[in-house]
Amino acid sequence: LALVEPLGGRARTLSVQLPASFGPADLSPLARFLARLPAEHRCGVEVRHPEFFAVDASGAPGPAGAALTSVLSRRGAEWITFDTTVLFAAAPTSDAEREGWAQKPRLPRRTEAVSDEPVARYVGRDDVDATIEGWQPWVEVVAEWLREGRRPTFFLHTPDNDEALGLARRFHDQVRALVPGLAPLPEPLRMTPTTLF
Repeated sequence: LALVEPLGGRARTLSVQLPASFGPADLSPLARFLARLPAEHRCGVEVRHPEFFAVDASGAPGPAGAALTSVLSRRGAEWITFDTTVLFAAAPTSDAEREGWAQKPRLPRRTEAVSDEPVARYVGRDDVDATIEGWQPWVEVVAEWLREGRRPTFFLHTPDNDEALGLARRFHDQVRALVPGLAPLPEPLRMTPTTLF
């Protein structure tokens, strides 16, 4: 908290990334941890244990997912969605994708928001077209969150991240087409090369 203090209001959501070993039995320590955070800090929690993603026959969250949602709701925290479905939809075709396959969790897509500030992390492919095709379900989800008055954050990754900035702008433009009042992203600052003199 001391390290992020200089960011002031720009520190929008503190992200807590938990390993796959953190399961439903660990929710009590998570609740105690969240209760200790100062109220002025919003918090998002990313879980990777498969039990949290289980659903019943009707598609409703299973007991572990419902319990996690309850813990997060009491604190006003968000369940950070980590979507790797597109990354794992086809065999890797590059070293960066192979690394992603080795390091990223393979979990189902989850699009429910817990708070008024949902956070989603989407991991596409090194192939731009596959990445764009894979994010199409998210365009409507993010647009609906905005229509509901929520303030979403959508992180867009690719395994090599070479095209991430341009892809983020394209994603934003697609959402703007559905939410016309959404402001365009500012143009990036032009940076001149730094020199010693």
